[in-house]
Amino acid sequence: MWVERGECGLSVSQPLQIWLLPVVYPTGDNETRLVIPLHCLFLTTALAGQALDSAALGLVSTDTAVAFTYERFGIRLLRAAVRHSSPDSSRVLSPLSAGQALALAFGAAKDSTALAIALGLDIGSLSADGLAVRNHWFNEMVRTRRDIVLRVANGFWVDTSAMLRPAFARWARDRYGAAVQTLPLRSAQFVAILNRWADSTTDGAIRRIRDKPFRDSVKVVLANAIYFKGDWLEPFDSSLTQDRLFTTAAGALITTPTMNRTATFAFRQGPGYRTLRIPYASGLTAMYIVLPDSGVRASTVLEDLERTGWPLPIPRTETRTVHVQLPRLHVERGTDLRPALTDLDMGILFDSSRADFGGLVLRRPDQPPFCPPLSSGVHLLACLRYRISDAAQRVYLDVNEAGTVAAAVTTLAFEIDLRGRPIPIEFIVDHPFLFALRDERTGTLLLVGYVASPRE
Repeated sequence: MWVERGECGLSVSQPLQIWLLPVVYPTGDNETRLVIPLHCLFLTTALAGQALDSAALGLVSTDTAVAFTYERFGIRLLRAAVRHSSPDSSRVLSPLSAGQALALAFGAAKDSTALAIALGLDIGSLSADGLAVRNHWFNEMVRTRRDIVLRVANGFWVDTSAMLRPAFARWARDRYGAAVQTLPLRSAQFVAILNRWADSTTDGAIRRIRDKPFRDSVKVVLANAIYFKGDWLEPFDSSLTQDRLFTTAAGALITTPTMNRTATFAFRQGPGYRTLRIPYASGLTAMYIVLPDSGVRASTVLEDLERTGWPLPIPRTETRTVHVQLPRLHVERGTDLRPALTDLDMGILFDSSRADFGGLVLRRPDQPPFCPPLSSGVHLLACLRYRISDAAQRVYLDVNEAGTVAAAVTTLAFEIDLRGRPIPIEFIVDHPFLFALRDERTGTLLLVGYVASPRE
């Protein structure tokens, strides 16, 4: 659709190509939605050959009431992961991917386990369904974006010996688009299926997330994948890229290809750091780079950001002419999320004596009852629990002169734990076998045999 001056608050002399969409805002935990008629959302712009930063022009503003930002969770998760990493090791994580995986787990969690997830994600008064409504709105909204590519996928794989609760499976499908497949999770075949799913949902950026099968006790695997591809609003001139020195966290000097550009950017000077905003096409997405001052450790700045939030210079009012030298980036990294999530007070998720995911799987008739909630004070001699045994994320990031490609896959594996008695070993005599009758006092074999058929 082509519009002239004046529409949607624009004042331009050339035609401007925009897409007009109805924006649907969730209003709470239930199905009620508020529909805003044809709000002007800039997905792709072309203005006489000039790039248009819609945020800098004030054509869009951030509304955190309609989605969930995962900002504080993301900063705390990064800080915890860095703390558990080598000082000279880069650490890249996706709060969105880890957050949505945990939000799905939240839907099956009970009692103290649900409370730990809610506090860890910092969701305030939102319920599991209220958070799901916001995640659903975000996942649907990004599918229509034309300025960038941003896809979110969720999936469940259930072992043949278990079955998801039907109500939970419907909720996960309706709110998160999560498909459910049933197959033997301990098989090498499942590892190949899971890796193919990661490869497909990340457009080949992440081809492998697991090398070996899960343990027999793992009955459910949950996975979230995100894929992002965006071109810079103004690309870097590749002819200006040169090898330059970079001082690593360990103090070593290395040479690395470094991009170069001088332009007007949103910029802010903070206590011990500087922040720069580099927008992608149309300005609806941006990279915010926080550069510690000389002599200030990045971990110190990250500690401050946990209290204050990520610094976001305002593109309309905090602009400066800046000469940027930014290294090309390429990071492929896997992270065990369990230590970091434990630091975020979510250790109960992995605790076989306390975790409560009673809303996840149906109990089989031959199994004991689910363990009572911790808050009940009731203890059974034999009861059933599910806990998260594996929590991992694989990330891909590539930043160059044209833009950025990023992907992340988060997996959570749920393991059965029978309190009070071990998981029984299956011993089903339904084919030919050998036997011996033995006197245990003397060791004398009274009878030995091979049974080809129980009736002869």
